[in-house]
Amino acid sequence: MRRDADRPQARDEQLALGALVAALVCALAIPWLLPVDRGLSDWLRGYERHTLKAAAFWLQQALWGVLAAILLAPVSTGAWRRPRPVVSLAAVLAVVAAANELMKTAIERLRPRDSLLMETGNSFPSGHIMNTTAAAVALCLLARQLGWPLWARRAAYVIAVVCVLCQAAARLLRGSHWLSDVAPSILLGFALTIGALWLAPRLKWRGVLLALLAYCGAYLVFKWVPAARLHLPSGHEVLQPPAAEPYATAAGFDGLIPAAISNSSASVSSQPMQASVIDTP
Repeated sequence: MRRDADRPQARDEQLALGALVAALVCALAIPWLLPVDRGLSDWLRGYERHTLKAAAFWLQQALWGVLAAILLAPVSTGAWRRPRPVVSLAAVLAVVAAANELMKTAIERLRPRDSLLMETGNSFPSGHIMNTTAAAVALCLLARQLGWPLWARRAAYVIAVVCVLCQAAARLLRGSHWLSDVAPSILLGFALTIGALWLAPRLKWRGVLLALLAYCGAYLVFKWVPAARLHLPSGHEVLQPPAAEPYATAAGFDGLIPAAISNSSASVSSQPMQASVIDTP
């Protein structure tokens, strides 16, 4: 019986490891995805003043409300008599949020709505998408650990997937993230949630204290030492096709004389002066 109970957990750990590797691969592939990022961002700019962008904002808030209500539902139905699963999942959500904050501080990437004049950005990874993914994974695990009926577990799985996808779409519509931020954020949220659950029972108080000190030290270093941060290119860095040069170079007036004027003046000056004869009637 114990071996059968450990099978889902072992499968989750394998999936988490695969998700972590996939997130790393997606991050390494970002330079090749910049044209796609730029193209989608330019296309979505047409909806900046559209009601769809406002709907995306309220969709984000609704998603948090749905996940919070479902996660708190077991507490109101008597699950408080078995508080360990609920408390452990709440602690894991806090750990994932803290890890996301550290990664956003350590990795510089401009957002679509940022300007190239800005020195730093925190587009990668997406905090909204990572935290929503963590809450969705927690919902699925809670449904399994508390022994929900099959139909309720399946409904929880569907709600979790829909919430993550809708959150990703909302962040793209609001111009807060690039398309290449989405997949790594989802994968990291899944991997960190399962990894934290696997690591939690294996850590002693001394290990927790050391991890907290290491986290604070790393956060302060990345916060106050910009040279220590990693840089990820963004869609702003996609090279645009060069435009035709509107100005020609003249001696002493570099770039100040339009090309058309320069060419016409050169042609006029090269032609010999001719006297004009006016025919009288």
